[in-house]
Amino acid sequence: MENLPKEEQSAASFTLPSKKPDRLKFFLFLGLGLVILVLIGEGIYYFKLKEKKKRSEVTIPTSLLPTPSEPVRQPVVAIEPNMAELPAGLTLALPVEREYLEKALLDKAYSQVLSFFLPTQTPIKAVFSGRITKVLHDQKPFPNDLAFEEIRLKREDKEFWVSYVIVGEVLVQEGQELREGEVLAKAGEGKLKFRSGTNLSFWLHNKDNQMVKLSKEMFK
Repeated sequence: MENLPKEEQSAASFTLPSKKPDRLKFFLFLGLGLVILVLIGEGIYYFKLKEKKKRSEVTIPTSLLPTPSEPVRQPVVAIEPNMAELPAGLTLALPVEREYLEKALLDKAYSQVLSFFLPTQTPIKAVFSGRITKVLHDQKPFPNDLAFEEIRLKREDKEFWVSYVIVGEVLVQEGQELREGEVLAKAGEGKLKFRSGTNLSFWLHNKDNQMVKLSKEMFK
């Protein structure tokens, strides 16, 4: 009697179909898809880069370009809260006629500046005897305001100096000696916006360059 194949032998001789070809196809398609995605991404990047280059090459007329705004400088004399008091008994001569003093503006916050509304050609005078230390022309700290002149007069004893900010005509020069009451300028047309529409502003400083508190009563 012939020997029949054993059960183990029959199972071993039966082989399942291989799955390697299917896996290979899957990886090939996956790789091909990745390559396509990379190519599409590079195409989009190149297109955007080309468009950006075109835009950068467009010539814009100079008249349409924005002009840089002029930096706003601070006023010639800034507000200084720590002001000095005028020594008792010390008075100043009037820089203008008394009628203009009555209408002058005195800063309420710190009282460090006195501003006048003056008719054209009104004489502006020295409040004490001394020397002209500085004459500044065409000062314009604010682009949208008028230019003005500044005159600095130091008292004979060098204890005080005064700054006149004027819209008008300067009649003195640096180094010139003046007596109290002498005319140093004449008021002109125009008003300073940063000084509430006035054409003369007046600051007083001590020898330490500290502002002195002003009042209308200090003028004799």
